[in-house]
Formats: sequence, structure tokens, C-alpha cells
Amino acid sequence: MPDTTRDAEAAVEALEGRLARLEETAFFQEERLKELDSALTAQQAQLDAMERQLADLRHLARSLRDKLADAPENTLPPHSMPERY
Repeated sequence: MPDTTRDAEAAVEALEGRLARLEETAFFQEERLKELDSALTAQQAQLDAMERQLADLRHLARSLRDKLADAPENTLPPHSMPERY
């Protein structure tokens, strides 16, 4: 075989090898992206749940603060009140 044919065949083989490696790399990158997307989706769900819990806790804290604000300050409990006889 002439050298040009062998050179052309070697070049084709080299290109096919490069193409195969690129396809493998693309496949594994796609798989990794899917894994990362799943992890991000799970994290977002956790964040949403935590935000709902925080909103509930804020509501509870406001409710308790309002109840405490309605109570008179510095009053003795009924069992400690002096008798008025």
C-alpha cells in the first residue's frame, strides 16, 4: 500500500478514536448533570419545607407575643394575692 493510503487510514482511525472518546465524555457528563439536577430538586424541596416551617414558627411567635402583650404586667397570681378580709 502506498504511504498516503496508510496515512489516510491512520488519520481516520485517530478521528474515530477521538469521536468515541468525545461521545463517552458527553454521555458521562449527561449522567452527572441528571444526578446534579436530582440533588438540586431534592434540596429545593427541603428548602421549601423549611420556609413553610419558618413561616409557621413566625406566626406562632407573633401569636404568643400578642397573648403576652394582653396580659397585665407585674401582677401577682391569684393564689399569691393578699386577702382582703
